[in-house]
Amino acid sequence: MFLTKHKISSSFWRTMALNLLVLLGLGGIAQAQYTEEAGKRLMKKTADYTGAAEDFVVPSRNLDAMYIKIWGAAGGKGFAGGGGAGAYVGGDITTMALPGLNTHEPSGLLGTTLKLNVGQGGRTYVANAYSGVAYAGGGQGGSYSGGGGGYSGIFKGSISQGNAIAIAAGGGGGGGGDDETHGGPHHGRGGNQVNYSGGNTSLIGADGLKGSFSTIGNPGSGSGGGGGGYFGGSGGHGSAANGGGWGGTSFISPTGYVLTSIAGAQGANTNPNAPNNNDDDVIGSSIAQPTSTNGGNGRIVIVYKVTSELTVNQSSLSLAATTYGGAASASSSFKLNWYYLNSTSVMVTAPTGFEVSTDNSSFSSSLNVATTNLNGVETTIYVRTKAGNNAGTHSGNIEIKGNNQFLDVSLNKTVAVTGQVNPIPVTIGNGTLTVTKTYNKSTTDFTNGSVSGNPEIISGLLPGDVGQVSVTTPTSLNFEYSSDQVGNSWNVTVGSFTTANLTGSKASNYTLAATTLYNIPGEITKKSINPPSFANANTGWKLTKVYDGNTNGDHTNVDNTNGDLQIPYHTNNNQANFAVNGDNLSWDYSNISITYDDKNAGSRSGQFSGLILDGADKDNYVLSTTSSTTFG
Repeated sequence: MFLTKHKISSSFWRTMALNLLVLLGLGGIAQAQYTEEAGKRLMKKTADYTGAAEDFVVPSRNLDAMYIKIWGAAGGKGFAGGGGAGAYVGGDITTMALPGLNTHEPSGLLGTTLKLNVGQGGRTYVANAYSGVAYAGGGQGGSYSGGGGGYSGIFKGSISQGNAIAIAAGGGGGGGGDDETHGGPHHGRGGNQVNYSGGNTSLIGADGLKGSFSTIGNPGSGSGGGGGGYFGGSGGHGSAANGGGWGGTSFISPTGYVLTSIAGAQGANTNPNAPNNNDDDVIGSSIAQPTSTNGGNGRIVIVYKVTSELTVNQSSLSLAATTYGGAASASSSFKLNWYYLNSTSVMVTAPTGFEVSTDNSSFSSSLNVATTNLNGVETTIYVRTKAGNNAGTHSGNIEIKGNNQFLDVSLNKTVAVTGQVNPIPVTIGNGTLTVTKTYNKSTTDFTNGSVSGNPEIISGLLPGDVGQVSVTTPTSLNFEYSSDQVGNSWNVTVGSFTTANLTGSKASNYTLAATTLYNIPGEITKKSINPPSFANANTGWKLTKVYDGNTNGDHTNVDNTNGDLQIPYHTNNNQANFAVNGDNLSWDYSNISITYDDKNAGSRSGQFSGLILDGADKDNYVLSTTSSTTFG
């Protein structure tokens, strides 16, 4: 523990302290460490005398550095001279161990509530009576003598010696006079120690002595009050040479953390020079002019640097689905917080298709969250998919950043968001759709089929989308006839429509309520068969007759000794010129009519007609031609 003894002259302490300031570079805020920069916030707390202690809460996180400056109050003016200057204590306490802690850790300060107690300037002299008492331990001055100034100090918790972090003592009161007129029976009172309640008097500054002014150290005229401090300063001894009270004792905790310190000065019989300080570096006697009545009040300044921080509790959100043309989706939320941002507000910007809110009622594409509360107030940000989006999956990043150039861009946050807008189901009807296929003895094989016309959308479209969505029917769909026989009045079921069958500028916003249509008009046409080639001996068919002097012939001229009246079938039911697998189909040439190109005997060519189909399944087939078939 570093104690500034009050029995050593003030000039000695001031000289030593100023030299220490130069050596340690602690005479002001260290610029390299305490400057405004991106991602950091430089803060300052100034406490002046109010007559009561003031709370200061150290940041609970992100504290980089903390520097304290404490000035004790000056002593009050005596008739013969000004009060002594208050003490000064200052330095970096970032890693300072607090009372009750055994280690020096930055966390020792985090979140701690400190008491800032600022001393009142010593009271000016009163003729033939005690001066007033200064707040924070300033002792009363004797007749015509100034009272001592109060101490200024920082405490952890309640104000007591055991909780003291640093104390700058008050200065002693100015002396009374050097003659009996300004002496008298009232001697200077000692300054009080911290938290003195009238019980233990062992650490109170001693009272000054009253009496003659003739000899130093003897009882003399009125004397100045002692300054308040960790230990109160003694009241002065009235004398021709010096009747000023002693300054109180300053204090710095703990041992090993030597802050810059200037002792509280003894009150003088002459006005002291005002210290040469600037900015907020002022001490008690410079706050008030040396010739003013009461001493200047003390002051406490705390400068601290904190790391700015912007936090979100989630990195991504997946929103509830909504439907095209309907309301916005139900909202999801994340928590936003901040600490000591160099920005007056945070801008929260939603990606296209989304909107944000802080009250889950009023939504917009972006919003500002005020960050005037430096420690942050956890704010809930609600997010929803906005109404009016097209169907589909929407995604993007919510951008969160400060609106001030000093905010480090690395602090910016993003929250990924995904929302689903479902399409509206529409119902389709048969419309003008008809289907046709060639006979292949199947109700579902649509290999040689064709489609004409299109279905129609009969319900589900939003009024504004009518005419912008239609449905088509490709042949890749599934078809099922009510019969596998040739006919033109069959009912057909068409299945496996998909959303891909919807076309138009708004088609992506819809889906099909059902994928199958029923009772569509359908037709099955006859399969074509070519007649046998009489010109090809390999078929086993030929035309022959005995010369009779004319070119005409009939069925008696047909020689199919090596041929087959039964028309062959193919395993591929759609193969041309073959019967469908398993069908009963044959040739009937009983009514054939033949015309030769010459009546004479020999190898002849010509034409025939009248060949027809026969068999149980003949009605499902048709000859490609029944006449004018050339042979040779």
